[in-house]
Amino acid sequence: MSELLKMTIYAFSNQEFTQKSGKEFSLQVNPSTIKYGKEIAVTKTGPLGGQFRAPKYSHHENISLNFETLLDATGVLSAPVKDISEKVDDLEKLVYDINKEIHRPNYLKISWGTFIFNGVLVSINYEYTLFAPSGLPLRVKISFSFVGYMEKMQAARKENKLSPDMSRIVTIKAGDSIPKYCNEIYGDASYCYEIAKHNKLSSFRNIKPGTELMFPSLIRHGRITG
Repeated sequence: MSELLKMTIYAFSNQEFTQKSGKEFSLQVNPSTIKYGKEIAVTKTGPLGGQFRAPKYSHHENISLNFETLLDATGVLSAPVKDISEKVDDLEKLVYDINKEIHRPNYLKISWGTFIFNGVLVSINYEYTLFAPSGLPLRVKISFSFVGYMEKMQAARKENKLSPDMSRIVTIKAGDSIPKYCNEIYGDASYCYEIAKHNKLSSFRNIKPGTELMFPSLIRHGRITG
């Protein structure tokens, strides 16, 4: 019999999900139900004859993820939790508290077998249902709500808004800059960070003339990992 695989939450300090932050948190009880939602935002037409016109596409909303789990210290479940309050504190440090290095809560990867979700916490709720005579909690139901997060280039490919179909190699000349070429090629100068990383540069600024840089196709690559 194969070992039971636990759903695990991993924390990261960067948007590319490459720098782990703190220890992961494995659920004691896997969810029995996962709610996974996708929405498309549309703009509504005016009041006159609007019902006869197709709504205009605006953008894809963030994917949502919701599920519930249990923490139990009664011994009824295998591998009982010793101290629920301590376990809740460990969980909140990972998913809810501010990471002082990035001045915001961590980015989160939720993994369970082939199911992988990248996102951030929206809400966490606790329902305590059993207590010891001393008042210590023995069982708590935890409800999570997350929204999905994609790094910029993956999202651009997903929505197919940016679609240069060929990679380009550019030789930097005096007066050139990475933001300038990002704006020309992708229509968005803010891709300069990803392009610098892809070309193994420590910064997108002050590039020496004569340097050759690769600007990859968003259609073919979608996500740049360096």
